Amino acid sequence: MQIKRPIYRVPSLAIHLNREVNSDGFKVNAEAHLAPILATIAKDAMQPSPISSARHAPSLLVLLSEELKVSPAHIKDFELSLFDVTPAALGGVYEEFVNAGRLDNLLSTFCALEALIDFNEPGVDVSVVALFDHEEVGSNSHQGAGSLQLGDNLARITRSLFPDAPADAHQAMVTRSFVISMDMAHGVHPNYADKHEVLHRPQLQQGLVIKTNSSQRYATNTVSSYFVRAVAERHGLKVQDFVIRQDGVCGSTIGPICATNLGMRTVDVGVPQLSMHSIREMCGVDDVLNCKLLAQHFLADFRELDSSFGH
Repeated sequence: MQIKRPIYRVPSLAIHLNREVNSDGFKVNAEAHLAPILATIAKDAMQPSPISSARHAPSLLVLLSEELKVSPAHIKDFELSLFDVTPAALGGVYEEFVNAGRLDNLLSTFCALEALIDFNEPGVDVSVVALFDHEEVGSNSHQGAGSLQLGDNLARITRSLFPDAPADAHQAMVTRSFVISMDMAHGVHPNYADKHEVLHRPQLQQGLVIKTNSSQRYATNTVSSYFVRAVAERHGLKVQDFVIRQDGVCGSTIGPICATNLGMRTVDVGVPQLSMHSIREMCGVDDVLNCKLLAQHFLADFRELDSSFGH
C-alpha cells in the first residue's frame, strides 16, 4: 500500500544553527538525526483513538486502517518505508529529462515489464521478468536475488512444460538461456566529468549502457555483450560502454549473483542517469524508450542470434 500524501518528514537543521555545514559539509548521524516527524504530541493527544499500541503510534495505525478500509485490529504488523511523494516531472527546455525519485531501479522494472507485455510473438522460449527485493543491501534474503527462488522457479517451469523430459533437461535449458541484468548506470556528470574514465563517459539521451568490470562487479563479458550489441545494430538502437576508472570503485548489481546461482550467460546494462541514490534522480526521455525497445527486440531476436553465434 502507498499513501501518496506526505505523512512523515525528516527536516534538516537550519543553517543558522549549523554554521559548520559550509566548511565541513552536510553530515548527519543516522541514529540521532534521521527520526521522522509524524505529529506533535499535543495535537496527537487531543485526537480520540480507538486503539492503544505499545509498538506503533495509534494515529499511524488508524491512518493505515482508513487507507486499507479495515479495522485497526486487523493490522497485525507492517513494514514502513519512507520516500519522497513528489510526482515525477519532465525537465529541461525541451522536456527531454525525467526528474523523479527512485528511478534506480523502478525505470528498469517499467521497461522490462513493458517489453514483456508488448512481446507477443509465439516461440519455443519462455520469457521471464524477475524482480527482487533488497538489491541495495546485499540481496541475501528470502526474496532477494541471492536466494534460490529464481532457479527453483525456472526448474519448476521446465518440469511443468516438459514432464516427460530427461533428468538433465533443465540443465540443458540453462545452458541455452540468457540473463539481462538491467540496473541503472552512471551517466557522466558535466560538473564532475573527471570521475569517469576518459573513454567511457555515457551520455544521457545516447542509449543503453553496457557495464563491464574486471573485478566482476558486473557480469558482462565479451560473449554476453555481443548479443546486446547485435540486437541494437539490427534495430538502429544506441548503446554505450561504461568502465570505472582504474583508481575508482563502482557499485554492483544482481548480475553476478544471478550468473553464479544459475550458471547462465549474463550481461549488465542500464539507462544512464545522474544523481543516483539521491531523493530526485534524473535520466533522458529518449533513453527510456530505447531501453524498452532493446529489451523487446532482444526477446524476439535472441534465439536466432544464439543459434547462429560462432558461425
